[in-house]
Amino acid sequence: MEKTRIEWLDVAKGIVIMLMILGHSDIPRCVSNVIFAFHMPFFFLASGLTTYFEKTSFERFCWNKLNTLGLPFLIYSTINLILWPIAKGKLIPDFFVDFLAVGWKGVALWFVPVLFFALILARIVYFVERKEIRYVITLMLSIISVLFHYYNITLPWNLSVVPFAAFFILVGDFCKQYLLPLSTLCWKKWFWYAISLVIFVSLSQVWRMDMAWNNVAPMIPKIIAAMCGCYCIVKASVVIVEKIPHLSKMIQAVGKETYVILAFSQIIIFYTNVFLKIGIIPKCTLLVVGLVLISYMKNHVVRIVKQK
Repeated sequence: MEKTRIEWLDVAKGIVIMLMILGHSDIPRCVSNVIFAFHMPFFFLASGLTTYFEKTSFERFCWNKLNTLGLPFLIYSTINLILWPIAKGKLIPDFFVDFLAVGWKGVALWFVPVLFFALILARIVYFVERKEIRYVITLMLSIISVLFHYYNITLPWNLSVVPFAAFFILVGDFCKQYLLPLSTLCWKKWFWYAISLVIFVSLSQVWRMDMAWNNVAPMIPKIIAAMCGCYCIVKASVVIVEKIPHLSKMIQAVGKETYVILAFSQIIIFYTNVFLKIGIIPKCTLLVVGLVLISYMKNHVVRIVKQK
């Protein structure tokens, strides 16, 4: 049976993935600072919101994540390992060796193995039965990544940030019970929305978050900025779902294809910038068309596999 999707969460994912694309374009630094303050933490929080860690055994949990994250990652990485060397004029074997050693580095696919190991780490935390101890461990996880940052400890495949990602996943899980009151529309909640917006925009201009490179210190202001930014996106998404249903449907369609957009948006943009001397509107059109075609092919293959 197909799982019931949370409409506002799909809208939020759609908004944030579009902001991710914008954040990696040639926009002013002050604008990208705002986007980077919360866009990756949001996806980790969203994973925590939609994952039920105690529903299956640890072995089943790991197997499910290998199927849903690992298999697509293998396929999408293979395609990108062909496309990126061609675009950059490098030999595929040389590019592949570098990829095996360090991973995707700044290419958005870095997020997937980090998400996988962060989910496994979060699931391990759930072996601890007492909630109070889990809360302490969750806080300690964030501190571990900060120590990695301060002592310049880097791990291949961007794995230094895994504890910080697991922190946001567990926070997302803890927040499940508060989703309804947080997203309720009333004037008092709108007051807190405005406060959250001012806080996260202000903090983002002082301390830039970049989880791809484990740039997560100072920890407290960056966590506050990320949480406030995520709350603002949740609030805006709920409003769109309730007040602008036609726009909501379009953004939900984007939100359901975040993995495809994550995997292929940068390479499509790179190809259009390098090989096509065209304006911004044709470039955006090609990006949308390319992502729609890839999503269609992916969904068609998934349907065929399910039928078998």
